[in-house]
Amino acid sequence: MEVVDCHVHCGKGYSFREYLEKIKENSLSVKRALVFPLASDIYQKQKKDFKDDEEFKEKRRNANKHMISLADSQKTGFEVYPFKFVWNDFSREDLDRYFGVKWQRRKGDPEYEIGSRKFLRFFDTLKERDMPVVFDDEFKNTMKFLNRTQGIKIIIPHLGFGNRNYDALKDSGVWERENIYTDISALTLESNVIKEHIGRYGYERIFFGSDYPINDLAWGLEMVSRLNINHKEKEAILSGNILRLMDEVKK
Repeated sequence: MEVVDCHVHCGKGYSFREYLEKIKENSLSVKRALVFPLASDIYQKQKKDFKDDEEFKEKRRNANKHMISLADSQKTGFEVYPFKFVWNDFSREDLDRYFGVKWQRRKGDPEYEIGSRKFLRFFDTLKERDMPVVFDDEFKNTMKFLNRTQGIKIIIPHLGFGNRNYDALKDSGVWERENIYTDISALTLESNVIKEHIGRYGYERIFFGSDYPINDLAWGLEMVSRLNINHKEKEAILSGNILRLMDEVKK
């Protein structure tokens, strides 16, 4: 069964070559991956008063271009879907080379400027191209973002547990929205939590992801294999659902 890893981080200290070697060493059937830069290459984490400067702009530009270079350099049958990690400049440079956008912050990190002119212009472009956003932020910012970006496909990773949002998102009806997707990367949870989500919202909008290098790829695949769901549902979660989303992006 083919596997698409929809959550892979690459950057300084986290070599994509090592990721591919782990796949080979463990004889895993992962053939494609969605790749993002590290947040630390985009802004200064845990610094609420962070001020963007030319050094970080260049660092951010290089980190994002590295994702494109990974996609361009794969000649071994492995396919890379590069995602652009955005910050408050909302740069559209080379946007047509990406398959989506990454947005991530944790409590204590500097804030994104939701609703700014650059923000609105950027996400209008994403909507035109049907590009998804991997969105991971605190609940209050998630709701604010959703209200400003109606119609855009949004992937909330880790079932919302990255920012401990799962129950709040459930209570607010977010998981029921047809444009909201999720992945099961980096979950330190029992498989019954995933099974419960599938039972409540269906299997068509949930993806497999490893959260490499934070989580172990082989362990994540083992977790999926233990889910008490049928072959069709496992196949959709491991590859079919995310491939359908990637095919819809207007390049």
